[in-house]
Amino acid sequence: MRVFRGLDNLPTFNNAVATMGSFDGVHCGHRELLRRVMVQAKELNGESIVITFDPHPRYVLGTGEGMQLLSSIEEKIFLLEQIGIDNLIIIPFTLEFSRTSPMEFISSLAAIGIRSMVVGYNHRFGRGSEGRYESLLPLAQELNFEVERVEQHTDAGDRVSSTVVRNLIANGNMRRMTEIL
Repeated sequence: MRVFRGLDNLPTFNNAVATMGSFDGVHCGHRELLRRVMVQAKELNGESIVITFDPHPRYVLGTGEGMQLLSSIEEKIFLLEQIGIDNLIIIPFTLEFSRTSPMEFISSLAAIGIRSMVVGYNHRFGRGSEGRYESLLPLAQELNFEVERVEQHTDAGDRVSSTVVRNLIANGNMRRMTEIL
């Protein structure tokens, strides 16, 4: 897996299929999203890309008080490589970057060869979390790439998220946490 830090000096990727998010813990919900990225990349004879942020946006924006991350950036790199992702772009998340408009951010991604974007059901991006699946569709059409939304993943009837995993750990339910991860 190739690892890039920042958006500067990125190569133009070949028929790239990308997803973006924090991917804290790389749990089974994330793995379903990543599976869709890799399937699409294979269908297009292209490359898979994960775009993530470091530090976690909640820490920079002041909404992560008391939040414990499930994985360090090094662990995240290891997990994504084990899954089989081709490329990882780690964007330094700063207050300045948080002010980037959804259109500006997506335009920068389209310029590097993104052919398709796979996003989670509740994905938000750009300044003030203004960007979401519904607003991504017209941007994608304008910039000539496809968008797929992956719905909420459940396991044994329970919804799966990094917050759920953190709560399971806090409650000492390590067996269930392991099943979800």
